[in-house]
Amino acid sequence: MTLRRLSALDVGFLSLETDTAPLHVGALVVLEGPPPDADDLDADLARRASAAPACRRRVSRNPWSVRRPVWVDDPGFDPRSQLHGESLPSHADREALRRRVVELMSARLDTSRPLWEVRRIEGLPDGRWALLVKAHHTLIDGVSGAGLLSTLLAPQAPAGPRPPTPILIRAPVRERMRRLRRGARAVAVPDLPPNVLNGPLGASRTWDWCEVAMADLRQVGSSRGCTVNDVYLAALSGGLRSVLVERSALEPDTRVRTLVPVSMRRAPTDDRAGNLDAAFFVELPVHRASVLDMLDDVAAQSARAKRDAVPLATEELLRAGDLVPAPLLDRAARAYARRGQRRVNLVATDVRGPGAALQLCGRRVQEIVPCVPLALDVRVTSALMSYVDRAAVSFTVDRSVTSDAESVVRAFERALDELVRGSR
Repeated sequence: MTLRRLSALDVGFLSLETDTAPLHVGALVVLEGPPPDADDLDADLARRASAAPACRRRVSRNPWSVRRPVWVDDPGFDPRSQLHGESLPSHADREALRRRVVELMSARLDTSRPLWEVRRIEGLPDGRWALLVKAHHTLIDGVSGAGLLSTLLAPQAPAGPRPPTPILIRAPVRERMRRLRRGARAVAVPDLPPNVLNGPLGASRTWDWCEVAMADLRQVGSSRGCTVNDVYLAALSGGLRSVLVERSALEPDTRVRTLVPVSMRRAPTDDRAGNLDAAFFVELPVHRASVLDMLDDVAAQSARAKRDAVPLATEELLRAGDLVPAPLLDRAARAYARRGQRRVNLVATDVRGPGAALQLCGRRVQEIVPCVPLALDVRVTSALMSYVDRAAVSFTVDRSVTSDAESVVRAFERALDELVRGSR
């Protein structure tokens, strides 16, 4: 049995998880109707899941060891035990689906089992149906999560040997030490003033999403000489500015810093278990009135972070954590949570999803909507996930910020529309 040890980041996710802040990610996959036979669907999903190595893994802990837990193949793995089904009430609308997704995403995964599950949801408007795919953040990051979706929803069940994992080459020691110091400064120094976007998390969440055309995002990026991620963050800046103004919470000293995950997987064939994200940070320019000015500001910050190798620095810091004994990692993570991190206000992740249309049991996938958890004292998270020529942008919000994430989504849409019109 092959043993793969969890990283320090993965251990941190397990340590920081609570009943009110579960740390799994999800995707709502909406398919055309009518729904297939439930037994046929479960058999197809079970066959596909059995072929995905990540689906067979569970966490194995030794409470007497100072070493980190390991990933092991579950000898009693039964993929059908990870599959569930239900129907929405008659005449359910989009709001009913939103509420049910929030309820399902609020339930923790059992860490003694493989850390994923799939739930079939029937009864959507227009005869459609959906799958809610949940996987713990220790098991996957954005890139590997998109790969898992492709495995479960590819036109043909996967077969054949896995391609080899690429060989990683480490930087010289002096360069790694320089990155480590920079990563510590970027992550560990608490410098943010109080903000409505931070604070104790409640048990109640609200979640919503919108769809946008990838062509619009690319057109704005091309005309302004920046990336799709920059356009996304600029629209996020404009949307959050509107939310803060409406709450009378935009003060002269208000700062809104977002953590932007960056995948450090070296190639599409890199299927190592766990979370392989690093990060950089962007101060969202919410004090600017023009979203085009916001875009220029965000693009400059992103370029500077990449030029200064901030993602490599945070990756080095996370790797250094792998040298710390597991009990100390657990205590450090809990102490960090109690102290309050005061380093970021929100998390915004941009995931490249499947570029080709997917289907399951002959039904075409129409939408893939990401669901990103809240953690620590961060009350707002957002995710953009592309699928073919569209992208879904979702928001998870603690109700202490707003009673309905729909208001945040609409503010984001208005800001993006202004960017599109201003860039033509």
